[in-house]
Amino acid sequence: MKKEIPDVTAYCLEEAGNILTGKGIQYSLKETVPPFLSRFMQEKNRPGAVRYRVLKQIWLADDLLELIIAKEIT
Repeated sequence: MKKEIPDVTAYCLEEAGNILTGKGIQYSLKETVPPFLSRFMQEKNRPGAVRYRVLKQIWLADDLLELIIAKEIT
């Protein structure tokens, strides 16, 4: 029987991780950065915690959920 996977797209990474861990779902992370924002994000380098958002989720064949994440820009 296949596990029911909650949709955590657009959730902050911390909350998405808590939901998936609570359901017993293992996941891996893959970070993406749009090319036109990468220089801006590097220059912005401000102190404080970096927050990530889930952009996409992909169920992999080996019972692993891959989350595509990106840094939030504020």
